[in-house]
Amino acid sequence: VNHHFTMNLKEQHWQQLFGHQTQIAESWYSISTAYAPDRSVVRESKFVRTFHCAEDGSNIIHTNRYYNEDGSYRERSWTIDKTQCNLDDGVIHPAAEGMRSLSCDRGVTAWICPALNRNQFNAELFIPHDDRRYSAVIIYSYSGWLETIYLIREQLGTFPDRLVGEPISSLSDRWRLTRTQMTPRLEVSTQAIAISEIVDPTAGETAGLFFPDGIVIHAPDSIELGQEFEVSLGQLVSENQFDRVTVSYDRTGHFQALRKEVFERGSRPIAV
Repeated sequence: VNHHFTMNLKEQHWQQLFGHQTQIAESWYSISTAYAPDRSVVRESKFVRTFHCAEDGSNIIHTNRYYNEDGSYRERSWTIDKTQCNLDDGVIHPAAEGMRSLSCDRGVTAWICPALNRNQFNAELFIPHDDRRYSAVIIYSYSGWLETIYLIREQLGTFPDRLVGEPISSLSDRWRLTRTQMTPRLEVSTQAIAISEIVDPTAGETAGLFFPDGIVIHAPDSIELGQEFEVSLGQLVSENQFDRVTVSYDRTGHFQALRKEVFERGSRPIAV
């Protein structure tokens, strides 16, 4: 029975990640800004990530087009072969076989290391919203120090055109919370928490890093084996909704949980 259950979880997870893909390409146009840990801008770049199903329907073709400042570009392409890449602990991407793609929603939620390799670590966390999404790539060096944060602003079909919104500093209010959690074995559970005195969904165990467009990142300054830790990406996606994705690790450096949380304001603003 367990084997069958595992197969179902794997299949279900593949469908969560790629079930919406067809032979018609889905292209995310991306503006990536690299930040130092002090939030100073290091550089900005543009690329496009495109996904579509191969003709047999099981494999996914992923192509990245990286743009240079003069408009020229280079491309890289990978085949995500379902028979080889769909594992019990997530989907392998051929570009980084030590990492796993995870989804506890439609599309990708996180790209993670299943375990720390020495103290080096990186993760990419995604927050989708309609035809736009944000992701944050959080990179730690071999010595375990936070090194670079890439914030990637994406839109389907065309580069994001709108002005970037302001940073937020806090969100004190009463919030309803829906939390979806995924275990390292891809088991997913969801719980709704009624209006509570969740004082501020931007708060966390580490100091928040506040970026434009209502983005909040929590990431320790340094990580090491023997200490549990978590990193998260949150965004105020609309006036009354704050979404957050968190990955947590135990003291042995192994991935423990992926959480997708949706906070909704309990007391709606009264129209005057």
